[in-house]
Amino acid sequence: MKLPWLETLLAVLLSTASLVHGQQIPFSLQTAEQPSEMPKALGALLDPQGIRLMTTDNGLTKIACEVWFSKTVAGKPGAGNAGLQYTNLSVGALVGVLRFTEEGEDSRDQKLKPGLYTLRYARVGTDPGTGQPADGVVLSPVSADTHVEQAVPLEELTRISRLASRTKNPAVMTLVPFNAAYKQFPAIVADDQGNCILQIKLQVQAAGSPTIEPLPVAILLITPEREDGES
Repeated sequence: MKLPWLETLLAVLLSTASLVHGQQIPFSLQTAEQPSEMPKALGALLDPQGIRLMTTDNGLTKIACEVWFSKTVAGKPGAGNAGLQYTNLSVGALVGVLRFTEEGEDSRDQKLKPGLYTLRYARVGTDPGTGQPADGVVLSPVSADTHVEQAVPLEELTRISRLASRTKNPAVMTLVPFNAAYKQFPAIVADDQGNCILQIKLQVQAAGSPTIEPLPVAILLITPEREDGES
C-alpha cells in the first residue's frame, strides 16, 4: 500500500528548493529506496519508497537524511489535550525510520552517528516558547528497537534512545504545528535562517477501528548552525 503523499512526490521534485524572501533555500527532495541494511521485519512496516532530503552548502550538494514512514501509524480516538498538536497518535507508536549517511543531529543539537534510527511518537518536555507540552519523535538505534510491531512504553523508549544520543537525554526530532498554506505532500518548509521542516501526511489507525485517517505532520529535521559552528 502506498501513502497518499507518493502521488504528489513527482510534482514536488520539480522544485529544487523553497523560496523565502526571493532567495533560494538550499533544500530539495528526492525519492529513496530502502537500504539493504534495513531489517526485513521493520522494512515490511514501512513504505518501500521514502524521502531523501538534500542540502546544498557552498555549491556542494549532499544527503542531509533519509526517511521512510510507516504504512499505518497506531493512533487513539478522541481529540485529546488541545495543548498538544498530535494527541491522536499513540505514545511509542512507530512513525518511521530515519537514516543519516553522515553524522547528524537531533532538534536538541545532540550528535548522532551515521545509521538507521526508528522514529516513535512521544511527548517530550515543554515548549520553551509556549509552556505547553511538546510533541516529538524519539530516535533509537534500529539495533536496540527490537519489538517493531509494538508501541514502546515511554520509559523504555527513553532508555534505548539514550543509546542514540549518548547522553542522559533521549534523541528527539521536534514535531511543530502544521502549516496549512502548503498544499502538496511532502513539502519543504524552510527559512533563510537554516531551519528545514518536512511536512507529510501519516496514515493513522486507532486501535479497534477499521478506518485509516490521514494526519498532516510537520517534523523539524534541520536547525541552523550556531556562530560557534554547531547547529
